[in-house]
Amino acid sequence: MMTKKILLGLFVFSTLISCVDDRDVDFSGIEANPTYEANFVDFNFSAEDINNGNSESGNVYSDATEIDFFEQDINLDHLESLSFQMNVESTINSELKIDLQFVNQEEEIAFRRIESTRTIRPGYGFSPNYEIVEFNLTETEIMDVIQSDHVIISVSQESEATNNGTFELKSLARFSYLYTQ
Repeated sequence: MMTKKILLGLFVFSTLISCVDDRDVDFSGIEANPTYEANFVDFNFSAEDINNGNSESGNVYSDATEIDFFEQDINLDHLESLSFQMNVESTINSELKIDLQFVNQEEEIAFRRIESTRTIRPGYGFSPNYEIVEFNLTETEIMDVIQSDHVIISVSQESEATNNGTFELKSLARFSYLYTQ
């Protein structure tokens, strides 16, 4: 029995050794293209919060956040694509405009995108109006965004209103890199 185990062990060992190859590996032409998703901006408010601006300041709800993940040097050399996805859920019965302003250190708007939400029609109840707004950036727009250090996001309605309901926005930044050898 012991002899069979020794012979089996020698057979396995010799098989493993005999399969070794000492060829050089050429890594030229290899590409890696990882894609990442990051929570970007999330907020919610009630219609009363946006109705309070029925004066010279307008009907606007705003928030700002730093965007330090674009400040990395790797973005200048390897960032290949950048897109944003905004998931909007609203029971406010008027059209709202979403204004994204990417601002650089000099407080200049480097990139701006304005999107509109759909209107909930009265009489159809107040089930949430859910929509997804997605947009991909061009190469030039990507360069503008990665030179920004914060984003201001504003939601506005055009006229005086006494709306009811709530608004919730969750957004993702999706970005991918290209590494070549």
